[in-house]
Amino acid sequence: MALTRANARSAIRTLLNEPVAKFFLDIEIDGWTDEACRDISINTLCATRIGSAITTTSGISTYAYPTTVNTTAVHTIAIKTLIDSNNKSLAYISPDLMGRTENESGLPNWTEWGNSFILSPAPQTATTITPYIWVELGCTAEETLQIPGAYHHLVPLYGAYKGFQKRRSYAEAAALFQQYMAQTDRITTRLAQKFGIVDVKQTVKEHPPGD
Repeated sequence: MALTRANARSAIRTLLNEPVAKFFLDIEIDGWTDEACRDISINTLCATRIGSAITTTSGISTYAYPTTVNTTAVHTIAIKTLIDSNNKSLAYISPDLMGRTENESGLPNWTEWGNSFILSPAPQTATTITPYIWVELGCTAEETLQIPGAYHHLVPLYGAYKGFQKRRSYAEAAALFQQYMAQTDRITTRLAQKFGIVDVKQTVKEHPPGD
């Protein structure tokens, strides 16, 4: 079942055995819900979007990660692929092969580094490129959490882990965190087996939950 922020708050309070606010404030539980959604979207790459199209400039090879989807601001974690104006995907290469590998299709290769993607060779004319991206998501107001519903069950585990940390119930916190990470790892392993996405071209850095 898809969770709203209110549903997530209630589920976290159930795990913390505090159905009515006493020690834990609603506002901090909402903050843990946001943090959980961000952590899940980063670690599982569950949030995919088609970024706003980018127009290249002649002679320029490096372009910043997409920051919008249509008019909505996003935080790009990594790029899955780039599609040209003819609906053809560009070939990804490792950064250490930049300038050393030619593409028989005549399209430029691409790689990414430092929150930018790099085309090789640099385009000599203006062209339109559409990035397919993984993004970081939180949640807003009382609406349904923005991460896909299949991942919503992880949010209460993360939120309760943060609550037990605050209460200094470290054994309970550790147990919930291990459960959260085990389920997250199981998901990423299955995705890797099916889609081969876990390497993400090695640009997604470790993202441990905040203390």
